[in-house]
Amino acid sequence: MSAPSTAAPYEAAASPFSADEHRCSSCGISLTTRGSVTFVCPSCGKGIIGRCRQCRDQSVPYICRVCGFQGP
Repeated sequence: MSAPSTAAPYEAAASPFSADEHRCSSCGISLTTRGSVTFVCPSCGKGIIGRCRQCRDQSVPYICRVCGFQGP
């Protein structure tokens, strides 16, 4: 009888974004529409900000969940 394998099963590479980061930081809509963007927080460089086209066009404020920075 052979020993059980200690190798971990194949796992897909983890996304650098959490499920929340695939949503607009202002309105919460899923970022699947054309014109939506994600970027690193300009203040702390750690938080990921998601913006849908409508919130970008209307300059709806967003808040970084890491440092609390608020931007237009």
